Amino acid sequence: MQDYTVSIPLEPVTDSEQGTTYSLQDGLSLGDELRVRVVNDRTYIDLHVQAEQDSNAIDIAQDIARRFIHLLVLVQEVRFQISPFGLQLERWPVHVVDASGNVPAIVAIRGIGMAGGVGIMGRGTITAVSLERVAPPWGQLKAQSSDATARGLEWVYRAKTTRDPVNAFLAYYVALEVLLEGHAGENAVRQALQQNVASKAERKVLLAEVETVLMQHGLEEHTCTRIKDAIIYCKAESDPERWQRILADSGVDVPLGELETLRRLRGKLVHEGNDDDVAVATDQLSSIVTTHLNALLRVP
Repeated sequence: MQDYTVSIPLEPVTDSEQGTTYSLQDGLSLGDELRVRVVNDRTYIDLHVQAEQDSNAIDIAQDIARRFIHLLVLVQEVRFQISPFGLQLERWPVHVVDASGNVPAIVAIRGIGMAGGVGIMGRGTITAVSLERVAPPWGQLKAQSSDATARGLEWVYRAKTTRDPVNAFLAYYVALEVLLEGHAGENAVRQALQQNVASKAERKVLLAEVETVLMQHGLEEHTCTRIKDAIIYCKAESDPERWQRILADSGVDVPLGELETLRRLRGKLVHEGNDDDVAVATDQLSSIVTTHLNALLRVP
């Protein structure tokens, strides 16, 4: 196992409609793991990783870099993506250096009085001048035993960096499901039959009786099987009812009717191609998902 310093090039995701671009202040850091470096208007994040060989070091660093830019969007609304150019050239701009004796000094930078660690540097450019608010969720993200939070965060990143409202709505909806199902705990899906008929033997008898009644009424065998399967897998409660409880556990109170409306809209969008009211629904869904994610990651 070797120590490496891997430099990953970043490029801002420019909002062409608003004329806004983004930048990171040179020297920002998260502990001794990550440091921002700006050279000739090109932004890199230098990552100290351990790996057995060069390719593994790059893979590990890219994964860390993705989580970093995902958090930047969530916490500070600063949008970056990994530059594709460095991934195509071995020597530039992505480079892997054996860090023995060559690890650059990591400079701890704190906020300089800008609210939320974001300031305006030049016309139309939003610059992150502090990572102080990113540090707590960064630690929480690394400590998560499940990858559900990281996967949900990735979908939030996709929602926030797309310009298409339909894609944004669908990405937020995927994030909602990933986060809620990944942290369901005691609120995991329960089947109505299993919840009300505890004995497996009794459930088997009940299903046999149902099949007998159905066949007495002339239903074909394959139809009886489908009805039995519907009974077996019927949920004890609707997804919106269960989601409302999971959200409440994280301190996010959402009316049941709002969750049911969002689910219906998702169905209309996916199955009918009907994108009416998507813009308003996307704002509602964004608020629910980001508030829940902020709670999970303890964003200050």
